[in-house]
Parts: sequence; C-alpha cells; structure tokens
Amino acid sequence: MNGAGGGTPGGSPSRPLRPRPSRGKSSSTGTVTPPRSESLASLGALAGDLAHEIRNPLVALKSFLELLPEGSGDPEALARFLEIAREELRRAERLLDAMVEARRGGGRRAPPGEVEAAVGAVATLLGPRARALEVRIETSVEPRLPAVALGADALRQVLLNLAMNAVDASPRGARILVAARAVGDGVEIALADEGPGLRSAGRAQGRPGGLGLAITRRLLATAGGTLSTGPAAGGGTLVRAWTPTAARRP
Repeated sequence: MNGAGGGTPGGSPSRPLRPRPSRGKSSSTGTVTPPRSESLASLGALAGDLAHEIRNPLVALKSFLELLPEGSGDPEALARFLEIAREELRRAERLLDAMVEARRGGGRRAPPGEVEAAVGAVATLLGPRARALEVRIETSVEPRLPAVALGADALRQVLLNLAMNAVDASPRGARILVAARAVGDGVEIALADEGPGLRSAGRAQGRPGGLGLAITRRLLATAGGTLSTGPAAGGGTLVRAWTPTAARRP
C-alpha cells in the first residue's frame, strides 16, 4: 500500500513529474515557435525556391542582351521585348516583396492570370535564347480564354519554367509547341518538345525535372491546378498544366 506521500509500490517516495521541454520556444501568449533547426530548414527551402524563380527570367534577359546587336534593326520588336523585360524585373521585385510579407504573416491577393498574355510574353522573352540554340517556339491559344485562378505572376513563372526547360533540352532545329485551350471548368496549357524525353540521362538532371518541376507543381496546386508529364507524339516530352478559372478561385 502506498504511503500518504504518493510513493511507488515498493515504498520509496515518488519523484515529482517534470514537464518535458517543448521542441520550440514558448512565447508570452502561449504559442510555440519552431526550433531553430526547423526554421533554418524552412528558410533554406524558401531561399532555394526564390533563387530558382529569379534565375530563369535573368537567364532569358541575359540571352537577349547578348544578342541585342543582331536584332536591334526592328524597333517595334525591340520595344515589345524591353517592355516584357521590364515586367519580368518588376515581377522579380514583387516576388521578393511577397516573400518578405509571407515571413511576416501577411501577403496580398494576386490578380488572376491571363493565359493568352502570359503565353505571348514568355514566348517573346525566350525568343532570343531559342533562336541562339536554333529552336522554334510556336504558340496556339484558343481565343477568349477566361482568366484563371493561378495568379498572374505565378502563371508566368509556371510557363517560364516549363518553356525554358524545353528550350534547353531541345536539339538544334527542334520545335516547341505551347498550346492553351479550355478544358472542363479550367484552362489547360500543353507544352510539347522534341527533346530526349523525361527518362533520359540529360533530362533527369533538371530538365524538366528537379527543382523547377517541383516549384511548378506546387504553384499550380496552390490554385487547385494539376501538372502531368508524358511522352509527346513522335518523341520528346508533353507537359500539361491545368488551372481552374478565376470564377472558381476560393
């Protein structure tokens, strides 16, 4: 029988139970912050995404500047590219601002994406790089497509990731087709290239897999969209990105 002091069955006095230390740090409001190791891991993942999303437009702009002397004879084309280039720089700035706001717990709602404008902008932006590699980019966009739930900046990032992967994986003389159409209650953007395919050694090292594909899939998922990949007719890779319309935006 235990004594009045609450001893163990063997008769020895019991030791008071000490609460286990939490893995994080408790604040004055009772909330628990993540431990430093988890915070650093989260910050590292965030930095990796940020670096990748900013790198692609910078690579496209670099290709254009390197080829500027060859294409400077068309003032209209030059003006259009410069406007798209400025918008890409503004988008990178907005991305940095959004990352800072997300860390502070804030964030603004992004405007819905316009597919036709995004496809045209990305095709123009990657045009110099594609021509330097002797790759053709062709587009086919169904008229009067509705705005999509995926935000405007995220939509351009998705298209830029997928199109740049296709350009870099394509052999000289190849064609890349970017087509968009209404499918169900959303819009599908299909990108077909004539590269070596997803399972080849070259494509397995990040074209179009790796971080770029993971970021693209995650961006689509935040809007309720999907991403699928498979073989294209006649060889190469076919990537389908689907996003619901803005009317279904939560």
